[in-house]
Amino acid sequence: MAAHDTSTQRTERFRQLYNADMTALDSQSTTAQLVTIVDDMVLGDQTPKAAAEHAAQLILVENEPEKPYVSLLAIPHHAALHTEDESVLKKLVDFMTALANLPDAINESSQPKTATTYNPEVKSGILRFQPGEAIVFENGALWRDLPNWSMMITESHQGPEQWLVKHRGQDDEATATQKWKTFNTYLAFFVASPEARATLALSNLSWLGLKTVAMILESSGDAWNFHEELWTPAGKVWMRVAGEELAKVCAKGDQKHRPGELWQAEGGGDACDEQRFEFWKQRMAEKGW
Repeated sequence: MAAHDTSTQRTERFRQLYNADMTALDSQSTTAQLVTIVDDMVLGDQTPKAAAEHAAQLILVENEPEKPYVSLLAIPHHAALHTEDESVLKKLVDFMTALANLPDAINESSQPKTATTYNPEVKSGILRFQPGEAIVFENGALWRDLPNWSMMITESHQGPEQWLVKHRGQDDEATATQKWKTFNTYLAFFVASPEARATLALSNLSWLGLKTVAMILESSGDAWNFHEELWTPAGKVWMRVAGEELAKVCAKGDQKHRPGELWQAEGGGDACDEQRFEFWKQRMAEKGW
């Protein structure tokens, strides 16, 4: 991507990469500014740390910071499904890591700030953060917990089949394969990053890699609604980008995932241990990975 795109080129990139229609947004709106901050970071005009700090400042100015925060989460998430550029994916990982390592958010204004809650004990359905108080949403604190982020990731990690759309042409399988591969590349870069692994909110993503690899290498191909050809590129990416870390996780043996039929036939259980990883390596060799 060129650092000096025309306005039209950038508007189109915003639409494709971030799902942001800038022609329908006020350029001074918080959402438009957040998209621009992330894109500037992607283009190298500012560092991930500077971009995270800038985005946080914009969000914390709002009286209802939860809304722009959720919008911010969606920007790199959408990009991670729509770019195959690994340099961009790495920058998005660095951005999220920097965001999660910002100091705890405090209401530094003179007025209360609010967020929604579904806690029945809060009859108003509104959380209020008084001046000087930490901003802690229902699902965690800004910024260290990255509230709602893990749920967003889990919801999108349901397999490439989620993107198959019947009766929409012949490129559906290619699109599903590409999105699944790209998204898993993004996740694998978190697992491969020492900084992300040292960040509490980002430190437990290896199970998604174990799940993906196990689904491919332990399946006989007879599983209902399982399309191995759609999954395989993502599995290869996990082993290329974060295979060393997955091996370390298996060496510890404290992760579990239900066994596929081929691993069960070998007497294997749900523990992701060294024996299971060795089985995967054998299967990779058989498949020519």
